[in-house]
Amino acid sequence: MEFTITANVLKTFKTFAIIYKLEVEKGKNRKEVICLEIMAKKVVKLTDDEKYEKALQLEASLECLNYDSYRATLCDTIIKIYKDLGDFKDSKERIKNIQKSKEEFLAKAKDYDVKFAEEDKVHTAKVEKERNEKLMKGRVFFFLGMFLFACLMVLAVVFYKSDRYKIFKADTLVKTGNYKDAIKIYTKLKGFGPDSEKVVKLKIESACKKMEAAEELAKEAKKSKKGEDSKKDDDVKKAYEAAINEFKELENYYECEQKKCECELEVIKNGKLKASVTYGYYRWKIVERNDEKGEVLLVKSEPKPYGAYNNKPGDITWAESSIREYFNKDFIKEYFSSTEASHIKESAVLAKDRFDSDTTAGIDTVDKLFFLNDLQARQYAYYLDAYMTDWWLIGPGSSQDKVAFVSNGKVMYDGYVATDKSINCRPAMWVSYK
Repeated sequence: MEFTITANVLKTFKTFAIIYKLEVEKGKNRKEVICLEIMAKKVVKLTDDEKYEKALQLEASLECLNYDSYRATLCDTIIKIYKDLGDFKDSKERIKNIQKSKEEFLAKAKDYDVKFAEEDKVHTAKVEKERNEKLMKGRVFFFLGMFLFACLMVLAVVFYKSDRYKIFKADTLVKTGNYKDAIKIYTKLKGFGPDSEKVVKLKIESACKKMEAAEELAKEAKKSKKGEDSKKDDDVKKAYEAAINEFKELENYYECEQKKCECELEVIKNGKLKASVTYGYYRWKIVERNDEKGEVLLVKSEPKPYGAYNNKPGDITWAESSIREYFNKDFIKEYFSSTEASHIKESAVLAKDRFDSDTTAGIDTVDKLFFLNDLQARQYAYYLDAYMTDWWLIGPGSSQDKVAFVSNGKVMYDGYVATDKSINCRPAMWVSYK
């Protein structure tokens, strides 16, 4: 008699095998899995003896299973095989025994489920309690951490706004070379201010650092190749002018006054014709150089009104004019430091009469500051800007009460009355950079 295991039976065995493979992976008994794998093999045609033998094997495999619920399910499969065998050998007797075993397995499984449910309940309660305790501890630590963080933030804000932090920040900026921001901080602090010893000291340090940087650039420029000179010279000039601007605020301190003048003279020394340079309070144009003597002729870059050529009406010459007296006395005192003034050369100013009129230029003078004559105005026209501005020359006009001037870049020989205040002044001077 042939026997074929149904697809459902095979599926059951395979399911058991898969379950127990997972159990083995967790460290369970591998023997149980082997038993189920044997049961899961597909049997095509079996004789009654083979079926009987198979049933016996399945009975033996009951001991391989750990769970009574699995054993009860396997009992159903065994009973079905014995029922198919009918009266073959002791099949009927075995059905009774297997049925009895099945009931026992089911009872045990039920007891196990109840016991497991109770244990699971206890375990769940224990886990829940532990979880709640952990959550409570976590919340305590969280709120404690938040409280400490809030305290630290408050302390940080208080410290950030405190003078101690600002001083610390300013000192750190100084160490990194950022004097500008450090000075701003100290200027706003109580007990310091813009004229305090600390702020002045920082300003001097900052200006000196810029001067040192300019000197280093100047050394590099001397070593540079041709073609790079122009760019390097511009960088050197900018570096010195940055130092000059800072020293300008510190001219009340003699050392700074000297250093400012040194920077200015260094720029003048290396300046080209038509270059705009700072000397004293104003900017000047280089229009002539005498490097043998170490001197340059500077003309004020921008003409400005400083009053009439002469305050009183009537005949006038440069030697007697009020403007000459102003530029060689008050102007020098007001717009140059004592160090800068010492480098302005006293120059012989030659009085040149007009060839086309009876006017006279007066006598020769020796001045530090003077006006250009008509020849110089034409000679240096290329180097001078501000053509739209009228500015006085030194010589007389068509009559003795008039003075020649430049308008739109051209010399106006006829001149204008010396008492007029609308015409600007453009002084010149020889400066020694040695």
